[in-house]
Amino acid sequence: MLVIGAGPAGLESALQLANRGYRVTLAEATEALGGRISRECELPGMASYARVRDYRENLLLQKSNVEIYLGNNLDTQQVADLGIPHVLVATGARWRRDGVGRRHAFPIAGLDQVNLLTPDDVLGGQKATGKVVVYDDDHYFMGSTIAELYRGQGHEVCLVTPESRVSIWTENTLEQEKIQARLLDLGVEVIVSHQLVEVVDGAATIANVYSHRHRQQLGFDSLVVITARLPCDELYRELLDTEDRFKTLRAIGDCNAPGTVAAAVYDGHAAARYLESGQDIYAPLFVRDMPALD
Repeated sequence: MLVIGAGPAGLESALQLANRGYRVTLAEATEALGGRISRECELPGMASYARVRDYRENLLLQKSNVEIYLGNNLDTQQVADLGIPHVLVATGARWRRDGVGRRHAFPIAGLDQVNLLTPDDVLGGQKATGKVVVYDDDHYFMGSTIAELYRGQGHEVCLVTPESRVSIWTENTLEQEKIQARLLDLGVEVIVSHQLVEVVDGAATIANVYSHRHRQQLGFDSLVVITARLPCDELYRELLDTEDRFKTLRAIGDCNAPGTVAAAVYDGHAAARYLESGQDIYAPLFVRDMPALD
């Protein structure tokens, strides 16, 4: 059994497969396990995320039927040469740089002409300069934590979101009020119900989502755009050309559909649990009662 990528989905799949008695080879392109977890847990207030990695890593290291190879960025030929019949690809996702996201179906004009950062750049250690504008069209924790990160480094920070509240999805986790209060207490300027329209000459034009007649310009030195993510599924798509070599070939986690860490863990678990079962893991878990009136 070969699992490519040691993020939340890859670690969960490897652990569950090992528990089922499979001999598992876990290949990770970087020099550490954890994938996105190891980067995101470094953000302010996110240290507890490391438990997703640490729990599974600890158990995997105790398994005699698991081999872990770090620093192995496999290509299609290397995967084929291993001759392993079951392959799960968990190579993650990357943040978009063109502004396409929930609010924007098309790229935002001018982003390629400014000092633009995505969460991948921020988590990779790239520094911002001067005033920072964070445009959050993701609405979970990423926008608020990056704003807090740069504010803690002494930058003047403005967070803009199309939603009526900051990190609005965290209402589902009962954190939203604390997050918004934290940003205000730190001195982060918050502008809600506004979307990014265009960027020209170091100034971002934002418009009220209810009426584009109401516009304003924000000057900045660094612009952080947090919109949608794209699967890093190039390896998986290349392997599909030789799919007949494998009994199982599946993209899992963010490589299949970018989402939350919990969704990635679930997808990895399901892929391992139903391996060779013939059962469709995406089929409805129950049949809905659909009464009809004649």
